[in-house]
Amino acid sequence: MPPIINSDSPQPTPTPLSSASTPTPTDERRGRRSRPKAKTGCSSCNKKHCTGYPPPSRYAVSYTELRIAPRPIAASHSSSSSPSVLLAPSSSASASAPASSTPAALVSHRPKQQCLRQRRHHQRQQRQLPLPQPSLPQPSLTIHRPAASLGLDDIEGRYFDLFRTQTASELSGYFGHVFWTRSVPQGCHAEPAIRHAAVALGALYKTLEQSNRAPSHEAEPPSHASSSRDARARTVMPHWHVAVRRYSDACNALMLLKDDTPSISSYRSRLTASVLLSCFDAFIGDHRQAIVQIQAGISLINRLKATTAATANRCNDDDDLLAIFTRLAIQAKSYDLAFHFPQPYVIRLTSSDEEALQLPLPPPSALQGDGPFTDLRVARLAYDAIVERILRTVEGLDSLRRHPYPLFPASWQRSVHSLMHDMDAWSRCFQPLLDSRLDPAHPLSPCERVGAATLKMTQINMHILLRCFFDETESQFDAFLPHFSHIVDLGYEVVPHAVAADTGTTAPAAKPSFIADLGIVPPLFVVATKCRYPVVRRRAIHLLRSSARREGMWDSELSAHIAEWIMRLEESGMSPQQQTMAMAGASPIPEYKRVMIHTADFDLRERRADLSVGWRGAIRPGADMTSQLGRRTTHISW
Repeated sequence: MPPIINSDSPQPTPTPLSSASTPTPTDERRGRRSRPKAKTGCSSCNKKHCTGYPPPSRYAVSYTELRIAPRPIAASHSSSSSPSVLLAPSSSASASAPASSTPAALVSHRPKQQCLRQRRHHQRQQRQLPLPQPSLPQPSLTIHRPAASLGLDDIEGRYFDLFRTQTASELSGYFGHVFWTRSVPQGCHAEPAIRHAAVALGALYKTLEQSNRAPSHEAEPPSHASSSRDARARTVMPHWHVAVRRYSDACNALMLLKDDTPSISSYRSRLTASVLLSCFDAFIGDHRQAIVQIQAGISLINRLKATTAATANRCNDDDDLLAIFTRLAIQAKSYDLAFHFPQPYVIRLTSSDEEALQLPLPPPSALQGDGPFTDLRVARLAYDAIVERILRTVEGLDSLRRHPYPLFPASWQRSVHSLMHDMDAWSRCFQPLLDSRLDPAHPLSPCERVGAATLKMTQINMHILLRCFFDETESQFDAFLPHFSHIVDLGYEVVPHAVAADTGTTAPAAKPSFIADLGIVPPLFVVATKCRYPVVRRRAIHLLRSSARREGMWDSELSAHIAEWIMRLEESGMSPQQQTMAMAGASPIPEYKRVMIHTADFDLRERRADLSVGWRGAIRPGADMTSQLGRRTTHISW
């Protein structure tokens, strides 16, 4: 029986439809609505534009400026214009290939959650399928089959491909070497330390490329400038974070390599990783850590040279590796001789004082015939052998100064004169190849023409320093004014040719660059600090300032600031008439005002330097011995 409804009792009033959306206190206390949550995937893919690189960390500090080395000179073809081909594509890369066949119009109308589910389902199916094996010939003794995969994800694969296609060629400088284009990519298949270091250098190259590509906002209002810095941080910092993480992984992997039983494979792996890590440290301006890496490599080479079996079984690849590392060690030694670093940041090519006191080895066989060089690579190898002997001789001379010898032994004086003879013989053999750089019909590439001029600048610089080994005054450098002028002329020739060879234009452009090989900065620094002829000195400083370059640990900005401060110190107190006569070369700077660098402590990342200079034993008129032996110090920042 249905219930009886009393018509007199109040009936509930029906709620209108429009009031259903009005929140009540009970609705406000209700929890959030549950939705499907995904713990994987790229957060950047949910945006309209995904770059393929990881997003910046939410815990990252506010971005101001990355004060590290300028980005390298871009290659002749950018990575965006050339197809991106990995040495060993990962499974995720192969899985994303079929997805590109879907029309963009259909994808834009699908919900994001549905696209994400379909993409993950497709990736899971692809991971279950075996990797397609390429059709390769039967293995033989002459065919090398690399590993099927490098163990890199899609993001690391992009950085590795950038290192292989652009960074390696930039690091090699004007003297292309198979170590960067062949040995390092092959070593990535066998050793995690080399692989992580290569990815770190690729990410660092991308960081500097994006930093220099972003426009400058110095003239904008503060509000616009802050928003521009934030946008720049979102572009640059992800690559920087990857570079630092992979650098840390490379250092950890290098520490795990066993050093108990040295072998050819461990020798190559440790030395190759040391080369890459030292380049990374020099790239970001940490010269102390770069020196530590080079010291570790020199110690490894000295231990292996003591093992007869290891040195007897070296192959050509090991000779290439030794050549590259020797160049880095020579460059670091020249850096040490210029700025006089304290212990433990002193580069020693010899393992002990006893070895340094031994006479240098005889001259290389490449100069015995006195025939002209026809190949730039052969000329560079012969020059490296001579410079290595010169630097070992310098270490021996320093060891002799610490011993109670009144004079240098006659055998050492004959050795120095032999080095001078070898340097002159090398110059005669190199002159035809140097002259051919100006011949358009000669089959020299633009990079080789620039390399020939750069090598000549370095040879003239070493010739001057070698001739002044036994000099006691700074006035002896005045006899090399034609050599200083030749260095500056070659420097002005190198910079436009380097930019033209890179960009394909004829007009020079102030483009930052980084190379791991010798360049124009050390010779120009010697001219700017040792040449007292004002015109030539100012041309050298102007060239250092106009070309933002970092060549190994040598930085053009730091060299220009130090040279300019020394020039102002030496030319201070001159009357206008004396300045006019000095510009004409009639009244050079007197000896008692000429200074030399005693110590230098600087940090390229903070862009500051503490410099200490002094006089070379000349008595200044009207000054006592205490003030004469004192030093002048200064703090430089830029």
